[in-house]
Amino acid sequence: MRMHCALRLLSSSDGVPVDGGKQLQERIVDKVENLAKQFGRRLTFTAIGIGDKEKFDMLEYMVILALSLSLDYLR
Repeated sequence: MRMHCALRLLSSSDGVPVDGGKQLQERIVDKVENLAKQFGRRLTFTAIGIGDKEKFDMLEYMVILALSLSLDYLR
């Protein structure tokens, strides 16, 4: 019997993640990608940006990645 559950992922940011550099950004993208592939359209990704909107390229990329992979699941 296959269980169905939904998942909400919430990410808040004050800008570009600089603490861990490029490696941290890649790890974050990998996690989002894996969750989106695993849960597909059952994944709800909520992103909250606080501050200057020009600093949120990474946050925007994570949302677009999750959405595109979720849509691929529907095909």
